[in-house]
Parts: sequence; structure tokens; C-alpha cells
Amino acid sequence: MILADKQNQDWFITLNTDPRLKHISAFLDARRFTASDTGLTRRQLAALDADNLLSQVRGETRAWRRFSLKELAYIGVILQLKTFGFQHSQLKHLWQAFFGADPATLSLLSFGRFEGEYAINQAILGDQILFFFQQDGFVVICDSERSLEMLDFCDLPYTVVHFNSIVAGIFRTLGLGDLPVTSNVEALLAESLESQLSGKEKQILSIIRDNAYSEIAMTKKDKGKIIVRAGRVYDGNADTSPEMILERLTTGDFKDVSVKKRNGRIVSYTEVTTFKI
Repeated sequence: MILADKQNQDWFITLNTDPRLKHISAFLDARRFTASDTGLTRRQLAALDADNLLSQVRGETRAWRRFSLKELAYIGVILQLKTFGFQHSQLKHLWQAFFGADPATLSLLSFGRFEGEYAINQAILGDQILFFFQQDGFVVICDSERSLEMLDFCDLPYTVVHFNSIVAGIFRTLGLGDLPVTSNVEALLAESLESQLSGKEKQILSIIRDNAYSEIAMTKKDKGKIIVRAGRVYDGNADTSPEMILERLTTGDFKDVSVKKRNGRIVSYTEVTTFKI
């Protein structure tokens, strides 16, 4: 089962079923890795194969000894699940997500092997992908936005696998560089919480987030007024010329300044700005 942006799902299925764009699936399915790249022993791989938990598209007899990027991502999830004590009997749903039936034969909440391919694609694009496993192995694959819904509404115990780290590790092995996560649950949650802040709270938060300030003090006055004093220090490596100091003094309504001078040279300039919120 997959919970993700419907528009992204439709776009991805169209992309993968377009015969002109077969190189995308070819990139995921190309068998360029050996057993040693999987992180499993040959005995463990043989056990997975015996339980029909590897791709059934093997071709020649020796072809099973090489693995695709999609299989490496799938096995990477299995490696993490094994640390939680998962058995082969609990991996059937995961196999379905990576190597299952054609999406036309499945429900609206599932599109077979394209689930795994979609998860890899979104991880490459920087979207955080989380796999939520129930005790029986049923898996829900979520992008960052829908993961919030799982965290809010799912009342069953589950095991979470962070898929991005698995895909990023494979890409580093290929020498393709890092895969930064640009959209994640933490950022979306912070954005959601921030949208509920008052204008006064947002103003205070913007001052706190300003890296230019090295020291911040707040005092609450009568009738809810808040006085924020934010200080910044310009050391000798910065522009501490008299012209700069004069320019700084003419900006802002409330400001305290101090200047340190050694051997005829200004070595630091400290400025404390007062905000009345």
C-alpha cells in the first residue's frame, strides 16, 4: 500500500509506461551488482530465493548472481527489518511492492512493482520516504506529507524504515554523489506549527533564527508587551571602520553600542538592538 501525492503517482506511472522512457526502468533494473554488494551472505540470498523473495525475472541460470539497483534497495530494507527480528514470512508485502503485479490489476491504493520504483524515484528527488511495517509485514509507503497522517492517525504498532538512507548509500557506492533530503516530516511539521503562530510570535522567532545575533534577551512588560534585546559583535576581521559604525548608528530606533580600540585601531564593535514587540 502506498500513501503519496496522487498527482505524483499518476505522473510516475505515466512516465514508466511510456515506451519512449524505458531507460528509467532500465536504469533501475540493470543487473550491475554482485552478491557482495547486497550486504547479505550467499546463504542468506539463497534462502530469500528459495522463499520466492527475490525478483523472479532471472533469465539465464547464472543471472541470479547479479542484482539490480532496485533489488539492492529492496534488500537494504530487508537488512534493516532483520535488525528488528522480521522473518521471511513477514516480507511478502514488501516483495509485492517491489516486484508485484501490473498496477492495472491492483487497487487504487496499490500499484504493484511501481510502489518500490516510485519510492526510489522520490528518494532521488529529495522527498523523504518512510516505510511503515505492521507486525504481520503489511507495509505502507509514505512520502513526507502523508507520513504526518500515519503518525497522527495510525493507532497500531509499527516499525519504521527510513528509505532515503538506503538509496543514498547505493548512490555513494556508484560514485553518484549525495542525495540530500529536501522535504521531510520535521520540516513539514515545523511549517504546520509555525502557521498557527501569532504575528508577535513569528516576529520573535525571526529574531531568534537570525544567525547575526550572538546574544538575545527578552523581557515581558505590562499588557503583554515584549522587549527583545539582540546583540551582535563585529570583530576586527569585519568592517569596523568609523564610516561603517556611523552608518550603523543611523539605522534603527533603539540601539546601544560599544567600541573597543587598541593601538589606534578599532578591534571590535558591539551593537545591541532593542525590539519592542
